[in-house]
Amino acid sequence: MGLIVTTVLALGLRLLSLRMQGTGWLDELFSLRFASASTFESWLPAFWDVHPPFFHPVLTSWLWVVGDSLSAARLLSVLCGTAVVPIVWLVAREIGGRRSATVAAALAAVSPVLVYLSGEARMYSMLTLLVSLSLWLFVRTWRNGFSRRSLLVWSLAAATALLTHLTAVVPFAVMVVWGVWRSGSSARRRLMVTAVGVVFPFLVWLIPVVRFRSAGFGNEWQLGTNGGVLAAVGVFPKLFAYGTSEVSLWLVGLFAAALMIIAFMSLRRQAGNRPQIVELYMLLAITPFVAFASLGWSTVKYYIVALPAVLALTAVGASVLVQIFRSSRRMIVGFFLAVAFLSLILSSLLQLVSVRRIRWDEAMRFIESQEHVVDMIFAEWFVSELPIREYYRGVLPIASGYAYDETLNFDERLVRYSGSAVASLEMLTRMERDLGEMERVFLVTGEFQPATNPVQGWFVDHSWRLDGIWTANEFSPTVLLFSQPKL
Repeated sequence: MGLIVTTVLALGLRLLSLRMQGTGWLDELFSLRFASASTFESWLPAFWDVHPPFFHPVLTSWLWVVGDSLSAARLLSVLCGTAVVPIVWLVAREIGGRRSATVAAALAAVSPVLVYLSGEARMYSMLTLLVSLSLWLFVRTWRNGFSRRSLLVWSLAAATALLTHLTAVVPFAVMVVWGVWRSGSSARRRLMVTAVGVVFPFLVWLIPVVRFRSAGFGNEWQLGTNGGVLAAVGVFPKLFAYGTSEVSLWLVGLFAAALMIIAFMSLRRQAGNRPQIVELYMLLAITPFVAFASLGWSTVKYYIVALPAVLALTAVGASVLVQIFRSSRRMIVGFFLAVAFLSLILSSLLQLVSVRRIRWDEAMRFIESQEHVVDMIFAEWFVSELPIREYYRGVLPIASGYAYDETLNFDERLVRYSGSAVASLEMLTRMERDLGEMERVFLVTGEFQPATNPVQGWFVDHSWRLDGIWTANEFSPTVLLFSQPKL
């Protein structure tokens, strides 16, 4: 009964958060465009996109049933994010029993990052579900001695996870290596043969795509950038309190890490197979942060493959801590810690479900109220934040929007790129003749800082006049309207 209530709560929170979503961003509209096409066209990204192909055909089938809209596409993520809750319950029960499983399910239900990703028409909610399911099936399969039937069921979940996102490689590799280490010779052989079969379709997609999109992969997966280990460490608390202040994040992260250590130490002393399974969970919780630190990733969605194990260990640690404080005079301290931990999580959750996430609506109204058909829109902003319905008209480049190029449509000229202000300044220099033919340019930028921003400084140095400005809010950049100087 408790699990049903928790799952219903999770569904309600995700639907409430969905109502707060604003205009779709590039990746969402990219998914919607291919999913709204024919079944064959929905597979086209498989030949050049940096993401594996499983999500788009599934989304195509879903939209064929429920209707072709961004809200319908997001609803698939809502359902996947809700289904994570009972699967996390199963994952946690393997090491902590029903009480810990209930705590883990509750954490999954109110997890701000899961609620947030469940409101986007992307594959991350589905990825979390598939990784959680493959973990639970793997533990059950290991307990059964890696029988052929159980391996077959696990292999289906693992293969679909790999074909949903590249980050699934890390938990898959951890499970296989740990299974080989903790199994006998015959079970080890069956596992290795099955693992080869799971990896094969993934490699069939990966090898030609890497060759075709080598530049795209080079831009997407860079080594040793963006903060390294510090970037990965800073992401960990965001798995619990996405969207709160830095101090709150560190407090949540330290407490969650302490609970995981308590769970590990407690389960290591138990009899049966829980000590071995907790080793697997700890590896699954830690390895993504170690692996992705070398890439310098600071985006929380790439680390959700660690979330099932993290939530299970945190829940077990919380259960152990309750028992410790219940049998001592320090109960009030434990109660204070629990309330503080939950308050920080719920405060970030409240922000997600109560603040409307309008990325571009007001900025677009400013542009539309000022624009002429011959104006240029120059974006010194990441391409993933550009308005799609207004300025792409459903037409996307073959390089999935990450290339440095120009996009023209029937009533505006939109120059866009994914890079820094320096790269944008270089583009301005190359385009000086084209800009000279423009009377007005809308510059999509960060803050209005012409003294320090080289792109804004270029317009000022060339005597362009600032005729309008729309100031950035939390979910969209600043828009500046420059006019050509009159001779």
